[in-house]
Amino acid sequence: MKQVWQFGAPEEQSFGFAQAVGAGGTVYVSGQVGRDDQGVAADIEAQMRIAYRKIVQVLAQAGATIDDVVDETIFVTDIVAAAPAARLVRREVYGDSPHVASTFIGVAAIGNPNAPTPLGVEIKCTAVIGSGAR
Repeated sequence: MKQVWQFGAPEEQSFGFAQAVGAGGTVYVSGQVGRDDQGVAADIEAQMRIAYRKIVQVLAQAGATIDDVVDETIFVTDIVAAAPAARLVRREVYGDSPHVASTFIGVAAIGNPNAPTPLGVEIKCTAVIGSGAR
């Protein structure tokens, strides 16, 4: 049976999506961006930290942890600036030897490219509850 988790954000209803959907012990987390209650973070590194913090939050709602993540996709608008930030932030999130399949993709835009502070990162992932890779 499918389960759905949301944060209660207005765009969940207006756009029609869940922050995560779970089925059969697997949690599929929608792309999380570098925007929080304070707005959009100014730099890519800070946006990545916000996105991962939101991933941890939705995983907790689903009964999973960051250690249960088995696959992630990171979308960035500036791959050159994002690569060193991703190395640093992923190490903070997953530790020195992450056991996560990861894909890093450069894209033209994330969200509204005309926003005052455009989004530079979106991270989606899949977790298997109880897999605890570390």
